[in-house]
Amino acid sequence: MRTIPLLILIFSGFHSKSQVNILDCLNLKDSVYGEYQSGEYKVQNEVIDLKNGYYAMEWHEKNKEGEIINAFPLFEAAVFKNADETWSLGISEYHADMQCSWHKLFFYEISKNGDTITEMDLDGLLPKLNKRDFLSESSSIKVLEKYLPIMKEVYLGPDATIDDALDEVYAIHFKMPVRGLLLKAELTVCDYIPLNEVDFSLQDWEIIEHDHQSLILHYDRKLKAFKLAKTSN
Repeated sequence: MRTIPLLILIFSGFHSKSQVNILDCLNLKDSVYGEYQSGEYKVQNEVIDLKNGYYAMEWHEKNKEGEIINAFPLFEAAVFKNADETWSLGISEYHADMQCSWHKLFFYEISKNGDTITEMDLDGLLPKLNKRDFLSESSSIKVLEKYLPIMKEVYLGPDATIDDALDEVYAIHFKMPVRGLLLKAELTVCDYIPLNEVDFSLQDWEIIEHDHQSLILHYDRKLKAFKLAKTSN
């Protein structure tokens, strides 16, 4: 299904039909819903951890000497075993256009024997989160409020609120766990429109870009849903 130049493969030993692994889940998902397309970013490495149920496709950022300085996941997947012996497959996909990048989240329920798959409703799977939840101890909202009048005048429109500005700047990225049941949610920043339309100071934009916290969600195997566990700076 996937041929990648560099491969990290972690085996967990023999598995039977009652022990579906991450590759089984992804092959089933691809056959029904299609494969992920990485676009202009070439997948340079894949990580397969059968033991912990984790898979990733990576793009590598390199320095002038050709050394890898950042391994960026374009695609992450993790499988969770439920109390009723079905499986939940979580997938985070990287997407980008000419202005911004973002991550799409998908979850699928797979039958006990790994032969059927159904897309899950994210509204019932995740707690209701908004951008403010990540900024409770941050100065970012105050900074954006300072620039909101010019943002409204230049491109947001006269009826825009601070929440519209937050939606313009931030997106939520859910990061799959390499192991365990904890899903990390964090904010990513889109700077194209704000920095091309509004004259933010470097100090203020530094706050917007970095002064926010992450949220940790815990997966309940019985409810097949995530609950808010804690925050993480």
